[in-house]
Amino acid sequence: MVWVGYDDNTEMGLTGASAALPIWTELTKSLGHIYQSTPPQWPEGVEPRKIHRDQLLRDFPTLKDLPEEIELTFPGWAS
Repeated sequence: MVWVGYDDNTEMGLTGASAALPIWTELTKSLGHIYQSTPPQWPEGVEPRKIHRDQLLRDFPTLKDLPEEIELTFPGWAS
């Protein structure tokens, strides 16, 4: 966790996204070689499904900058 601010709660005029997030981003980038991510273990009866960007845009046309394929997980989608 990253916290940025004064210890007396004086206003800084910054948000978490503009102050703490850049620090957190650099920290996680620097530790990426130490802590390798592993795919999540889904509960029994739940499987991830890949959904093409065009399918999502039909139902959610305001979404922007989507990757070509997105993996979503919903209970009850077991094969």
